[in-house]
Amino acid sequence: MASGRANRPKKKSKTTRVPVPKPHDPLPKPRPSLPFDVVYQVSQYLDTHRRTLRAISLTCRVWRDAVRSHLFRRITLSDTDSFERFRALVDAQPHMLRWIYEVYVSGRKEAYGIPEWLGRFSDIFPPEKIPKLRGFGFVELQEAYGAPWDYVALAETLPKLSVYTTVTSLAVLDCMLPYDVFQAISGAFPELTDQHVHGTRCSAPHPQRPLQNLNLPVKLSTLKLHGYGPSLIQSSHCGLRRSPVSDYTEALGSLRVLHYNVDVDEWLMNGIGKILALGTLHKLRHLGLLFPTSSRCFSQNIDAARALRLCDLPRLRTIYMGCLVPCIDANAYFNGAIPYLLRELQHEHLRTIVVALAFTYMGDFMDAEFSSVDSHLATGILLDKLPALKEVRFVYHGNLSPAKYTAKIKRMFPRLKRAGVLTIASGSEQPPPDSQERCL
Repeated sequence: MASGRANRPKKKSKTTRVPVPKPHDPLPKPRPSLPFDVVYQVSQYLDTHRRTLRAISLTCRVWRDAVRSHLFRRITLSDTDSFERFRALVDAQPHMLRWIYEVYVSGRKEAYGIPEWLGRFSDIFPPEKIPKLRGFGFVELQEAYGAPWDYVALAETLPKLSVYTTVTSLAVLDCMLPYDVFQAISGAFPELTDQHVHGTRCSAPHPQRPLQNLNLPVKLSTLKLHGYGPSLIQSSHCGLRRSPVSDYTEALGSLRVLHYNVDVDEWLMNGIGKILALGTLHKLRHLGLLFPTSSRCFSQNIDAARALRLCDLPRLRTIYMGCLVPCIDANAYFNGAIPYLLRELQHEHLRTIVVALAFTYMGDFMDAEFSSVDSHLATGILLDKLPALKEVRFVYHGNLSPAKYTAKIKRMFPRLKRAGVLTIASGSEQPPPDSQERCL
């Protein structure tokens, strides 16, 4: 008995692993694009293994549709060789063009501005061959050292893109280009309605303005401006508040949704400040503001926020305010930045204010620090400064239980709770403001 008990295997203790939720990142990140080399190899494999495909299609009828809608949705062309391989692939399989929804031009391998093959793109792939094309993008386009931008080639290439009337969205990601080139790219597509600019810096435009005869966007309704840190390259067109407004700024009168990172590059900061100060956003309905992680960055860029007091936004319905991540001086920052902005808001048609709070610890935001925010909003409702305000929504992001955050926010804003306009939502349940217009 003793020997049998001694040889009996020991039971392993069970350990429970607690899943750690990922921290919330309110900045919209671009979806990872599929390199053309991968698409080329997969296409060859699919074309040479038809017997395998036939067997798969018998067991799963949705397999082919899934490949068409996901694998070939976005094509990224990074250099001249990839463009030629893509052309050869389309010649062999012309039906593949019906699966493409987005085409991205990348400068990761040949960083010399707008590539030469883009001027031949519309001739080789006319719009009737790509009927489902909805988006176009430029990624990491920079000018080579010592080689200026070829404005003559740009003036010939960009107008050719106007034949793609089905393109409604444009992305400019991690680029460094002159401001007039950015304007010309934005106006290259006549039916453009959505534009996303992320991590992009602009240098001074050409002094002779060789691209001034090109088109500007006329139907733009959604604009998202995001970036990191102050730009190292200053733009001469927005150096002073008294300098003239750019043509691109004047073309933004059709905007309905504007998402804006307050810590974005300086050329964007001053440009948006002028837009708000001149009151050209008469159709704007949703305004989203993402703040930097320190109050020092906000104080350096206070001019654009001060323009809220001078702007005329008769159709503004929703304003979103959110901090990127919690920071060391979060208490002092929120006590200064958000109340300052809210004091500038006296729009009679404003219905909803959304404030996003990112918690690392429960003590990141002290109750007393938000007393000015609570009293200012409650006083504005009582004195009819915000007569149409129906909801002040606080969206929390953190790893603790929802009950703790709900009790915390109710203690921070007792006056809004008594006024009946305070609502609380979780960041995991509430979609980010950049996903859809109605999320604001």
